[in-house]
Amino acid sequence: MKCKHLKNNKSFTLSEVLITLVVIGIIAAITVPVIMANHKKTEASSKLKKFYATLDNAIRLAEIENGTPVNEWNYSGNGTSTFEKYLSKYFSIAKFEKDEYREINAKYNAWSGSVYLNDGTLFGFDAPSVVIFDLNGDKGPNTYGRDIFVFETGLYNKRLISDWGVCGEDNDTFDEAGMGVYSRTDLIEACKDQRCCTKLLELDGWEFKDDYPYKL
Repeated sequence: MKCKHLKNNKSFTLSEVLITLVVIGIIAAITVPVIMANHKKTEASSKLKKFYATLDNAIRLAEIENGTPVNEWNYSGNGTSTFEKYLSKYFSIAKFEKDEYREINAKYNAWSGSVYLNDGTLFGFDAPSVVIFDLNGDKGPNTYGRDIFVFETGLYNKRLISDWGVCGEDNDTFDEAGMGVYSRTDLIEACKDQRCCTKLLELDGWEFKDDYPYKL
């Protein structure tokens, strides 16, 4: 006696396949931009943390080597000469363009000299003690608060702080921790005017939180 084997030949219809592809496309359209945005924030945060730590460490080592606190350094000349004299040996430099001049925008002028680091970032100098950091190197948008951030190396405040002066205000308003008397709300509003963005990020542990004024 022969046995008959029943086979289940059920398969997906074309319409079912199309519906599945549409659903997958919708999910991807929603999630991929979020994932990319979070990746950019994480990458930018990591680069800022690294640069801040490297610059701060360089200043401390230079203070020990020269036997002079940072606020008593000789700041004659421009930023590149100060950097060469005190800090350059503590950085992993890929290229140093001493005479390069970069126009950032009309409001905040430009920087002189460009120090290209091995991790693809670079920085220059708006003044002997003011460092302007570009976290994505030669790429755009070259905008304060998005890829350009300002650090004060201590000429006036005896320590490395974020932003030049107190975001353009009087230096006497700093507390001993260097954060100033501004509330977080004040810093968010100031960041919208392309000022205090670095200080806001320092206050937030170098994290780009959901209410950060700019998209990276």
